[in-house]
Amino acid sequence: MKILLTNLGNRNITFQGKTYNEWDISNQNHKHFVNFANWTKKLNDDFEKEKAFLDINIINPIINQKENYDYIVLYYTDQSDYETRTDQDTIHEAAIIKRILIDRYEYIEDRIITIAVKSKVIDNGGLLKFYRSELTRIKKKYDAPFITICDAGGTAQQKMALKVIAEYVFDASQYEILYVEKNSLITDVNVNEYRKVINSEQAISLIKHGEFGAAAELLDYKEILNFQKAQKYDWKGKVMAHVIYRFNQNKNEAKHILGNLQVSNELLKNYMADSSHKCNFSVIIN
Repeated sequence: MKILLTNLGNRNITFQGKTYNEWDISNQNHKHFVNFANWTKKLNDDFEKEKAFLDINIINPIINQKENYDYIVLYYTDQSDYETRTDQDTIHEAAIIKRILIDRYEYIEDRIITIAVKSKVIDNGGLLKFYRSELTRIKKKYDAPFITICDAGGTAQQKMALKVIAEYVFDASQYEILYVEKNSLITDVNVNEYRKVINSEQAISLIKHGEFGAAAELLDYKEILNFQKAQKYDWKGKVMAHVIYRFNQNKNEAKHILGNLQVSNELLKNYMADSSHKCNFSVIIN
């Protein structure tokens, strides 16, 4: 089950080969271009007449190079219920893209899903809640979905929120992030980068409160109490095991888990020389 998710901004369609921002809106022949919302409403109303001049933008290299997705989800904005500007809303653009995908790319209508973003598009907290609800719903509804996120379109806050939540809802093997620029697929974007930073900060807080086991679990050192398996961890895992063994008064394991690891931290070096010293692990994992 392959699902494409994308936020929509004001560059996701072209008319006569131009995005909205490329048109000269001062031209008297383009009075209905007064703002993006009006421009897209006019084009959607006149779709049958104008469809030969309309095309999708940004997501087209993803759609063109891949096999058909089982579903495409378009997140659009309709901020009429919020005290904010609505002239950049993408509600009509979403309708146009859906019609193009059906008319030109032969997608089935019920496989193109348009969903309104239930938040102001610059409200980080509101966006995180919205995308958490959305991605959790997708994970529950579809059988083993593989998610492709197009990292272009929408506000910077939308893109960030969608990627951060994806890292917590899906395993790294369950999704990918593709970045598109100038209608070319540039590269895959590394996944789980935000999660690693956030988890490290949370782990530091847990460690400061003596919650070493919880910190190890958060950092994915799930078998840290198994000395043999802990020896195969990276240096951070070994240092974490070292601290836990010390906390549990397992001095022999605490010394031996570091093995031939080159230790530069003075706190660790002091312990290896004198086991009475204490170690503040939160200064080591940064």
